[in-house]
Amino acid sequence: MSAEAFEAPARLTRGLHAEVAYRYLAGSGDPVLLVHGVGADQATWQLVPRNLQAAGRAVLTIDLLGHGDSSAGGTDFGLSAH
Repeated sequence: MSAEAFEAPARLTRGLHAEVAYRYLAGSGDPVLLVHGVGADQATWQLVPRNLQAAGRAVLTIDLLGHGDSSAGGTDFGLSAH
């Protein structure tokens, strides 16, 4: 993900057996959750978060388990598993 596209710091939150990577941009409007598809990651959204924030929306993007910077938590999330 390019720095120009989405400058929010990457963060990890720990669940029971995995870590989930996410980015958050504050806004005053209703929040928007952006979720990528199988085999992708947060970079899918590129300029979308900044455009939504410019429109006043709070934005949260995540890397699904086993994708991007999120851990798999001991589970196979590869394409062959689907």
